[in-house]
Amino acid sequence: MSERHKDPEADDEAGRPCFSLNPVQDRHLWVLDKLTTAVYSLNDREGTLQYRMQRGLYDLIAVHPDDLPQDLRDKFQVIRNTMGKIALTMTDREAQEVISTLIFLRNEMERRLQPE
Repeated sequence: MSERHKDPEADDEAGRPCFSLNPVQDRHLWVLDKLTTAVYSLNDREGTLQYRMQRGLYDLIAVHPDDLPQDLRDKFQVIRNTMGKIALTMTDREAQEVISTLIFLRNEMERRLQPE
């Protein structure tokens, strides 16, 4: 059995919760991972803002609003709706609004998953 499965409540070295046998928490950890990957794509220095948006939104294709806590779903739906619009046609202002929402969601998911 792996170290991770010996104690499902254990945290990793950085104090972040590890995947457990709790399906809701595991789903939220998965969403946090996807949001983090998308934010890293946006922070990459290569390419235009719109190109980085396209890459970041691609990281979120598998995430559905139901994967997030109820009170964050509307904010994520804004991002999902944007995914229907080609990121390359967004204005810088539209892209910045989506990026701000994405960063908020990522930080909020991380905050909620921290042990109390």
